[in-house]
This record gives sequence, structure tokens and C-alpha cells, in this order.
Amino acid sequence: VGKNLKTPYKFDAFHQAIRGPDFDYYKFGNDFVDTLMMKDESVTEGVDSLAAIDELVGKGDNVILLANHQTEADPQILRLIL
Repeated sequence: VGKNLKTPYKFDAFHQAIRGPDFDYYKFGNDFVDTLMMKDESVTEGVDSLAAIDELVGKGDNVILLANHQTEADPQILRLIL
């Protein structure tokens, strides 16, 4: 831990998704999360803000979304609720 504190790994701000050829982790994650979410009983809040966000991004502005929880499944969850 001490070594990592002195010289932390610098992650890039973006990475290119790798979809195979041997295994598609994105599809695996989607298939897995699909079984966990009860979409008919779930509520998505803030959808009305998406148009404003899209407009700002379209004009070249930056948008920062803050949340109190983040999981590795966020991309799969967002795919289901949007």
C-alpha cells in the first residue's frame, strides 16, 4: 500500500472497449445484470434532465454528474433504465 501511495498508477480518462474475440465481457455483464433488476418495479428519476444535459454537451460544455453510489455495473444499469 505504501508503494502505491508514493507512486500511484495513473489511469487514463478513457479506454477503448474490447468486445472479444474470445469473450465479450460487456455482453456477460448485461446478461448478468438483466437477471438482477426488476425493471417493472423500478423507478428512474431525473430523466427530464437528460435533454438539458444532451443540449449542453452538444454545445461543447462539460457536464458533471454526482451520485452517492457507484458500482462496476453502472454501464449495464444505465443501459436498462434509459
